[in-house]
Amino acid sequence: MPTNKSPGMDGLTVEFYRVFWDILGPDLVTVWAESLQSGVLPLSCRRTVLALLPKKGDLCDLRNWRPVSLLSTDYKIVAKAISLRLGSVMADVIHPDQTYTVLGRSIFDNLFLVRDLLELGRRDGLSFALLSLDQEKAFDRVDHGYLLSTLQAFGFGPQFVSFLRVLYASAECLVRLNWTLTEPVSFGRGVRQGCPLSGQLYALAIEPFLCLLRRRMTGLVLREPELRLVLSAYADDVLLVVQDPGDLARVEACQAIYSAASSAQVNWVKSSGLAVGDWRQVSSLPPALQTIQWSAGPLLYLGIYLSATHPSLPENWQNLEGGVIERIRKWMRLLRCLSLRGRALVLNQLVLSTLWYRLNTLAPAPGFLTHLRRLILEFFWSGMHWAPVGVLHLPLKEGGQGLKCLYTQVRVFRLQALQRLFYSASSSAWSILAHAFLRRFQGLRYDRQLFYLCPRGFPQDLSGLPVFYQDLLQTWKLFLTTRSVAATVGADLLTEPLLHNPQLRVQVAESRSVRQRLVLAEVTRVGDLLDYDRRDWLDPLTLARRMGLSSPRTPRRVLQEVKAALTPAAWAYVN
Repeated sequence: MPTNKSPGMDGLTVEFYRVFWDILGPDLVTVWAESLQSGVLPLSCRRTVLALLPKKGDLCDLRNWRPVSLLSTDYKIVAKAISLRLGSVMADVIHPDQTYTVLGRSIFDNLFLVRDLLELGRRDGLSFALLSLDQEKAFDRVDHGYLLSTLQAFGFGPQFVSFLRVLYASAECLVRLNWTLTEPVSFGRGVRQGCPLSGQLYALAIEPFLCLLRRRMTGLVLREPELRLVLSAYADDVLLVVQDPGDLARVEACQAIYSAASSAQVNWVKSSGLAVGDWRQVSSLPPALQTIQWSAGPLLYLGIYLSATHPSLPENWQNLEGGVIERIRKWMRLLRCLSLRGRALVLNQLVLSTLWYRLNTLAPAPGFLTHLRRLILEFFWSGMHWAPVGVLHLPLKEGGQGLKCLYTQVRVFRLQALQRLFYSASSSAWSILAHAFLRRFQGLRYDRQLFYLCPRGFPQDLSGLPVFYQDLLQTWKLFLTTRSVAATVGADLLTEPLLHNPQLRVQVAESRSVRQRLVLAEVTRVGDLLDYDRRDWLDPLTLARRMGLSSPRTPRRVLQEVKAALTPAAWAYVN
């Protein structure tokens, strides 16, 4: 459990329980076991202090305050134990398009999906709309009876459901106002924000609504790649993909059913929509949906401005740069009191940390990193540069100051995205779109095979790729990698690249004219040289016709060189 957190009414912290667990642990386990069996928790676990944190907007409006529960640590321990058990099955219950609190999924799956979908719409001239639903007080409106019934419907056992029923039975809160506490107030709705279980319970509570949308909506059906997109969800941030205007009426009908069952409510006035391409909404809509604000401009989704007309909107970087300048300005007054190590900590923890979220999602605007780097160095050195910039980024034990390097951190983010693309256990819709972009590059029909290619022979012009994936490939080209075709077995052998592949060198294909003819003939992989009907290699004459050549001499050389490069194990598989 995380430390340095506010305790509950008893004032006992996580650190206290860690130090004295050998003494308190056995008695606490006994109390919890008896409580779960009897159906009643101790009073300290049932009561919580409700603190109100201000959000943006008019603070005279109660809806612009966020309630956070300050729970006692003994309650958090038992809730955390149940949360760990629940987390092991969340991926089996929750659909892949909901990423909140599911192990192996990330908020960047949602952001990458929407970013790439808008890019695909711009390139292919697609017409559709994105509708962002604003759930009003989402966590606070979950009905407990509905929640427990949902768990039973998903197949959770009666004992597990009874444990959760005990956690919320006779629950009370004391609201903190002006440093005083009100009388205890019972509540029968809402999952307590601050409880280790709250995120998972809400993801389960909204899943029936999302299932209903997936079943009734048409969504956006793509042919290349073959994919049907209906929604992208991160907790209560639900983004719907609409191509058929009739889906809007279906959304309202699904929301009405969900609201009747769970007490949830959508604020249609705050909901917004983005029209992509030539998509137009119909006029005959239910009154609730007519209040939605539609625009062709940028859509703010999970804190990122996204648009179908620009891959990296200036709004994302202008606001970010202004925030960095403001934070540095505030700390300038204390600059004389800060050591070099203190300045590095301020920059790393309070300034640079605000950049990582957007830099992880989007390729930065030209000159953005250079300008910020200058501001950061001016703050660190206070006008007097005593050492090369590179020394500052070294760890302390190597004589540096541990200052984060903007350029290096961006490269780290790209490598993490690459790792997630090729090795993630979950098959997200984002990865399907990403592979489609890679396969389209210069007609090569490679996806992960692009990263097998020789850096020297790799195409220098990457403009055929989205900006983010250009950045991804540029990062990969910085590394010297080695691999062996001998290690390539099974179906992977059939996708082994013929062009720019140092491990399967085809000298005749190094000619630009031959390479272009192979690309036009869609013969870019080992498997393209096989005739599956005859269960043999392609005949040179057949290959010559596909390449638009009158003589089979060049195709014959291609076949000979590929056969000579294959290992005995590869030959056995092909045969």
